[in-house]
Amino acid sequence: MINRYSNTIVKLCLFSFILAMIVFPLTGQAEGPSEEPPARAEEFVILPECVKDGNCHVDDFVLLFMNLINFFLGLVSLLAMYYFIMGGFTLMISSGQPEKIQAGKGIIVNALVGIFCVLAAWVLINTIYIAVSGGSSEVFGRPWWQLPPRP
Repeated sequence: MINRYSNTIVKLCLFSFILAMIVFPLTGQAEGPSEEPPARAEEFVILPECVKDGNCHVDDFVLLFMNLINFFLGLVSLLAMYYFIMGGFTLMISSGQPEKIQAGKGIIVNALVGIFCVLAAWVLINTIYIAVSGGSSEVFGRPWWQLPPRP
């Protein structure tokens, strides 16, 4: 029964994807072209500004650590999205074969477990930090997970 409809489902998904790629850009320009230039994305820099002149302090090392954490969280997010897509794609092309269905489900479950581990690590670090610091999660006047405002 599943084999009978799998080709139709794959074709329907591909058609929906192609249609979305055509329609969504058009709806974004429904108002007409804007005269303003597009906003520039904020530049992501891992090393603090003090590296250029060599005048680094403790808060600059905290900033470096937080920048590295944000970089790796972004990387983990991209990897998780990749594995969700690969798991879904494996399920779509499984043609009802039980081993391919199990492989697709396994990929998705492993991606969920990875995200859970990353979030659990953040909660564990936050809990330990609050316990060690006496009930406060602040470092240099702000929570440890927030970056300082840029000058």
